[in-house]
Amino acid sequence: MSDTTPTVEHLTKLANLELPTDEQAALAAEFRRIIDFVDALRSAEVGEAQPTSQVTELENVYRADTVEPSVHARTLVETAPHQQGTYFRAPAVFGGQP
Repeated sequence: MSDTTPTVEHLTKLANLELPTDEQAALAAEFRRIIDFVDALRSAEVGEAQPTSQVTELENVYRADTVEPSVHARTLVETAPHQQGTYFRAPAVFGGQP
């Protein structure tokens, strides 16, 4: 048994999954390969390179938050095919008429 087997057992319990022992073993082996790959990345020589999370140097463009004229809610409701007072009427979720 590898040290990832208890992790697989814990994850399957959390996910409420029932995996046969052979599938748990296969999943543990896959986790081990992933962990080994991450360890290899950690040991890679990167020299003076600085960590980064964004490499394209794009920046967010912000605009001023301005209040603009809008359509009044009552006008919108009045244009609906079916309304009731100040509300839109829509068909029931399980059928029926609006």
